[in-house]
Amino acid sequence: MENENKTFFATLIVRGGTTAEWEGKNPVPALRELCAEQKADGSFDLKIGDGVTAWNDLPYVSTRELADLIDDAQHRTVTDAEKAAWNAKQNALTFDDAPTADSDNPVKSGGIFVVLAGKADKSEIPDVSAFITKTVDDLVNYYGKAEIDGKVANLNAAISAIPKFAIKVVNALPSDDISTTTVYLLKTSTTESGNLYTEYIYVDGTWEALGTQTLDLTAYATKDYVTDAIANLLTSEQITAIINDALASYAKLSDLAAYVKTADVAAIALSGNLLDATQDETHRTVTDADKAKWNSKQDALTFDTTPTSGSTNPVTSGGVASALAGKASKNEIVTASTGLSDSADLVRVGDTVTIIGGGV
Repeated sequence: MENENKTFFATLIVRGGTTAEWEGKNPVPALRELCAEQKADGSFDLKIGDGVTAWNDLPYVSTRELADLIDDAQHRTVTDAEKAAWNAKQNALTFDDAPTADSDNPVKSGGIFVVLAGKADKSEIPDVSAFITKTVDDLVNYYGKAEIDGKVANLNAAISAIPKFAIKVVNALPSDDISTTTVYLLKTSTTESGNLYTEYIYVDGTWEALGTQTLDLTAYATKDYVTDAIANLLTSEQITAIINDALASYAKLSDLAAYVKTADVAAIALSGNLLDATQDETHRTVTDADKAKWNSKQDALTFDTTPTSGSTNPVTSGGVASALAGKASKNEIVTASTGLSDSADLVRVGDTVTIIGGGV
């Protein structure tokens, strides 16, 4: 009769104890002996004995510490120091292509260069100090508007105090109704041009000739003309304003101080310092802190493709699966017959057996 597969039920209770019990007795578990440690919070951790190492020095099979886990390319642990270093780094910057009003962004060097190319050097700004000084010096011999207005007012007052004489052109001196405040102009010639007159005034009952002259006033300025001319004279403040307006389109030296000179840009290019160089996607600089952080990282790991005796390398999941595929499953284990008669002391097929590993 062929052997038949039998089902055998077993409950395995591994050797165990509390954390205090294990640490207090510190036994040496047997080779491949599975031991359970009950934590104060009721959870369990496992250790497997090697037959020579005491409990306190054995590593746990399971762990709750990140430091004991194996990381990969998508799952890395970081330190508080690394997080603090990254948080302290500069955020990504936005660079303006050209200097922009009210912008807090840095500006690209090329944008600065273009702006500077349109500005004047100090040597190109004309020196107008001598012109301004000469202009001011030349005006010292002139009256200002206020001074001239005052003199005109005084002159008008003096003229107002002079008796007012009327002028009257006559063909003959009158014999009655004679005004003592009128200058009578008696024409002396009817053939000459130029309006030749003899001037007469009646004083103390008789005519007095003041003289004969040509009344050609074209070469003289009228009162209105003089008043307008005086009003058009410029004060020193007005001259200063005109000069300032003329110079407003020129750049001031103080305005150029904030820009980098072309000579300075060339000096940066010749300095040889990485700090002054422009980086690109294939040429970057790193700090000592960056290098130290990378040097302290885990070296590249070598993975075994199958469990290998004596190897300290981790093994790939596929290698573990292949190794397990060659092992027998629980239902493939054949139950051997004892050949004994049935009794209550015998373990029968289908019975449930509890296997207790013992305590600490």
